[in-house]
Amino acid sequence: MVVTLRRSPDPSFDLDLLKRLDAAVTSNEGPTPLHLHVVKTDGSVVRLRWPNTVQPGESLLGELSAQFGKDSVAVD
Repeated sequence: MVVTLRRSPDPSFDLDLLKRLDAAVTSNEGPTPLHLHVVKTDGSVVRLRWPNTVQPGESLLGELSAQFGKDSVAVD
């Protein structure tokens, strides 16, 4: 599963996004690795492997899509 987040000029906003992602992932643990792609303000992308694994079910997909946008979540 891949979640893509776009950096903002406000570091506190970015930190809030990561906290919300962590809360969603923690409540949907499962066997699937989660990869985080962070699109920086200059357009470059940092790819990270999240330390928790997830259950990419409808609940998690719906929650992440609602919080970060439909195009921000992909299951591979």
